Amino acid sequence: MHTAHARSSAGLPTLLLTIGFWLASAVAARADGQIWALVSLTKTVAVDWRVSVDVAPRWERDASDYSKTVLRAQVARLLGKHTALGLGYEFQEPASFVARREHRIWQQVQVQHQVGAWSLSHRGRVEERWLHLAPSVVVRARYQFRAAHPIAHSRRWSWLVLDEVLYTLRGTRLGPAQGVDRHRIGGGVARALSDHITVEGGYTWQFINRQPPLPAQHDHFAVFTLTARY
Repeated sequence: MHTAHARSSAGLPTLLLTIGFWLASAVAARADGQIWALVSLTKTVAVDWRVSVDVAPRWERDASDYSKTVLRAQVARLLGKHTALGLGYEFQEPASFVARREHRIWQQVQVQHQVGAWSLSHRGRVEERWLHLAPSVVVRARYQFRAAHPIAHSRRWSWLVLDEVLYTLRGTRLGPAQGVDRHRIGGGVARALSDHITVEGGYTWQFINRQPPLPAQHDHFAVFTLTARY
């Protein structure tokens, strides 16, 4: 039974990547190449509490335009070994005309567990978004699946895949409409530099379902992440 679970977990990320790359080639949409960077710090402040802060600069328009700076803060409460509840805030400061200012709060639950050598993460989140020029708040739900597996027998290197679907529950004029907002599928490689610091690099494909008359869009991200946990 354990072997069967491990095989199914190994097959799912491969299937997600196959579907994502097929969609990227099949969908007729405007395309953009981007660079997303992230520096994230998480600190355990009590036995069951964690505080996190993120800084995430982004470049759009085929990575030629520094478009925005994303700032985040979150507090999370651990419920046992595998589950955490979180409350967070995000601010997006535009650096060019391709982006607009946004304030966001969210509530989330995250479950992490092991299946064989796989480290699996499931994250469900509900966001309340205040977009510049939009007349009312936008409510969006999102689910992210992430899986990591050691490369060969290494304790430092691993490869990872992710799949995330974002669905707007309450849209607004001059903002996203109700329905599927975007879909992300990606993969990459992680390297543990120490017991506390990890770096990641990879690729993510994203499909954005925009309101007519704007065409749908699919983006290609180069993603670089530095994570510190203490």
